[in-house]
Amino acid sequence: MTLLPHVALFFIPFLAILLVYPLLLKRSLRAIPVVEPSLRRQLDQLAANRNLSIDDFVIWNTRGKLANAMLVGAIPWRRFIVLTDELLRRLDGPGVMAMVGHELAHVRRGHPLARVVLVALPLWSWLWIQPTVPEFGTAVIDFLRSRMPTDARPELLVFFLVPMALALGLHLALGLFSRLLEHDADLCACGFYEPTTTDEQRQREVAELRAALGKLVPRDQIDRQTWLHPSPRARIELLRDALGHTEAALRVRRTVAHTTRTMAFVFAAVPLLALLVHATSGT
Repeated sequence: MTLLPHVALFFIPFLAILLVYPLLLKRSLRAIPVVEPSLRRQLDQLAANRNLSIDDFVIWNTRGKLANAMLVGAIPWRRFIVLTDELLRRLDGPGVMAMVGHELAHVRRGHPLARVVLVALPLWSWLWIQPTVPEFGTAVIDFLRSRMPTDARPELLVFFLVPMALALGLHLALGLFSRLLEHDADLCACGFYEPTTTDEQRQREVAELRAALGKLVPRDQIDRQTWLHPSPRARIELLRDALGHTEAALRVRRTVAHTTRTMAFVFAAVPLLALLVHATSGT
């Protein structure tokens, strides 16, 4: 059995998702481009100042139900930033720029692609490992059969347990990683990774982001942490710590760098190891 078809099996649908998903989401949200001249000029200039390519800035009409900004898409020609109607209603110009600057920091730090790699890693690994070491699955089934009633079907148990275990692990890993990336984007947006940024500039950026969060997040949700986002209070406290101790920002930056390098190494090492085992076994 050749292993190379697994590359196509993985990349063809995955690339299709990367290309099509942003367009489908944009259409499903019924988002419209930002056309107000002053706002559009500021948004385009903000992206240009950071040398970033953004396909579009759009407005999502949530009828006042959601005040947020989000980045959609992992590749430059399928990447846009969504601003909700309620966010634009609550924030003034500096506040909008602070929230958009946070989303642009995700692009600058390579977060969309890092998330894609993390999501893809379990499936990528399974596609290479399963045909290379089929004995592993057989051994698990034999083990379960020896400890289950004679009329039980261990194959069905494995069929459900493996995807559930992968999904649970991915859920936990993606949540932890995404919350870390939110801190990383905050620090990047506020200039902590730029040696030429002065303390006064960082303080101003932190103050604007803090003020924007204060207008968007109700007081009773300031400590609320979600699956993909740390609490607003945790974000603000880390920025405060970074203002007084640059080591706090460097620690986050190093952690993100180590994590992304590890994921890239595993992504590359799994097929190499599988091909080596496949060649050694002579099958």
